[in-house]
Amino acid sequence: IVPEIYFTSGDTAVAVKDRGFSVFRGKQEPSERAAVEFEQEILSVFHDDTYIGFIFANDSAEENKEKYRMEIYNLNGKRVGRRNFDFEYKEIKMMDGKILMNNEKNCVIYTKGGKTLFETAYEKPISYFASIPGFRRYLVITPDSIDKIRMR
Repeated sequence: IVPEIYFTSGDTAVAVKDRGFSVFRGKQEPSERAAVEFEQEILSVFHDDTYIGFIFANDSAEENKEKYRMEIYNLNGKRVGRRNFDFEYKEIKMMDGKILMNNEKNCVIYTKGGKTLFETAYEKPISYFASIPGFRRYLVITPDSIDKIRMR
């Protein structure tokens, strides 16, 4: 089953499968250039034009394990980042090579390698959280405001 296909450029398409993804290149007769299969069910998928990320339930044998595992891949099928986390996200997206997650009260930003760049509780309920043009600038939309924030 292929629930999502998206194009990263005029000749590159990514097919997200129920347990993996394939990258196809070519205009007239595209050919599969990379394929990655997972044994585990995918909970969430997010991407930009260069990377694709997946969220899985963390099935690690560790006693104090986090609930989720995030894995980031480039379009050659190579894993470039991995991170375990407990953040209960409502939305997840990749913008400018960074992973942005939010729920109604909190937001977090990770690098594609899994490092935490920013994590905070917001004073108002978050409806939308996104990167905007400018160095470390982000937009937070709440029910009664549109706030621009800048990380230090």
